Amino acid sequence: MQRLVLLAILGLTAALARAEPAFVQVLPDGKRELFTTRVLAPGDEIQSQFPDSSGRPRCCVKLRVLNTLPDSSRVTDQLNEEHVYSYQLPASDLINGVPFIGAAWTGPFKGKVRNPMPTVCTSNEGAHLLLMERGRPKAHLYMYFGYDVEPTCTERLLARFE
Repeated sequence: MQRLVLLAILGLTAALARAEPAFVQVLPDGKRELFTTRVLAPGDEIQSQFPDSSGRPRCCVKLRVLNTLPDSSRVTDQLNEEHVYSYQLPASDLINGVPFIGAAWTGPFKGKVRNPMPTVCTSNEGAHLLLMERGRPKAHLYMYFGYDVEPTCTERLLARFE
């Protein structure tokens, strides 16, 4: 009986500690925000892309959640329709006034970069965070911008997540 209780606790702990894909947004003033379907607490680790000197995403920097932020209707879970939470991360001093949208992983890390990193691309009015696992859609978060942008997602890629 004690063994079953211990196994149940270990299983629950493993489920709570699983890594989940997330969006990271860096505003022109360097403020960084994380969007994920996972409930996090201050001090929880994430692994995030960051912009290089030309603004392209590079992997990875380890950050810790600072605070929970009010919910944002700009980011939705298109695949599973789960609630999306918003978290404040430490500000970036590498942004140079240029906004950045990238991918991140939530969860504990033991010095290893989690691969593959989710794909981030844009459609007409927003950004998509896409992840396939074993040939099936695992995650599809969408961030609405409210203005037109140049699409970088292919129709074929987005069709795999419908």
